[in-house]
Amino acid sequence: MSLFLLAAILVVAIFVVSVVKQFNSVTSRGSKSYPYRKKQYLMTRNESECYKALVEAVGNEYYIFAQIHLSSLLDEKIRGHNWQGARSHINRKSVDFVLCEKQYISPILAI
Repeated sequence: MSLFLLAAILVVAIFVVSVVKQFNSVTSRGSKSYPYRKKQYLMTRNESECYKALVEAVGNEYYIFAQIHLSSLLDEKIRGHNWQGARSHINRKSVDFVLCEKQYISPILAI
């Protein structure tokens, strides 16, 4: 092998190593790794008892959904400067249960 070829291989190898190091540092800074784990129960004991009572009360007449975000139930119709305020007012808020009619899954009652 010529000296020029060895030098070229060395430069490429150094370049590849530096790119990999940069990628790893960006990935570790950009997307942190958190220790998530599955919850054992979706609802608390009280929520579960309420859910069972709702199921017993409405039977097969309605679907019952648990822990629904208000942004899934409400549309903000505000345009202009206030749309972000309207959205942030309901953002990250939820209701415990939503009863929906079965044909169109339209919300009837939120608890």
